[in-house]
Amino acid sequence: MERTITAGGKAYKIRASAGALIIYKAQFGREYPEELADIGNDEEKAYVVGCRLLWAMARSAKEKLPTPDEWLAMFKKKELKAALFISQILFEHSLSGRDNDKNGDEDYSSEQLMASAALCGLNTTDLNNLPLGMVVDTIDKYMDMRYGGGDSEFVSSADFFGE
Repeated sequence: MERTITAGGKAYKIRASAGALIIYKAQFGREYPEELADIGNDEEKAYVVGCRLLWAMARSAKEKLPTPDEWLAMFKKKELKAALFISQILFEHSLSGRDNDKNGDEDYSSEQLMASAALCGLNTTDLNNLPLGMVVDTIDKYMDMRYGGGDSEFVSSADFFGE
């Protein structure tokens, strides 16, 4: 899911994808869900986390960007407010495909997300291009099919793929 925003009169694409979360962790050293959980009622923290996610989403769209602080300084106040709103809505939509029958309490760390995606045959391009909800649902469904929902024994790849 991709949209275009404006910073200092220049257009930038932002992408809500699993790749944006991996970029977020790599750049800022913390998982986005952890930072989100730490916000509480602190509006300043919410602003910082929102700006960080916006930058990661722009990097996910393959934009060449300066450092987060330099890039954010390019925004006019009204542009930044609009961009933060768009990024929030876009990211929420990227999660809308989540299978609501699943327990939504589990958050994948960036490392777990990459490793689990690799087990499912997804690569970094897939993580960067697919909505987060679709990636997580794919991983969950693959694990359920492969391992039987945790109650069954391991299924060999020959049995799983009918080889």
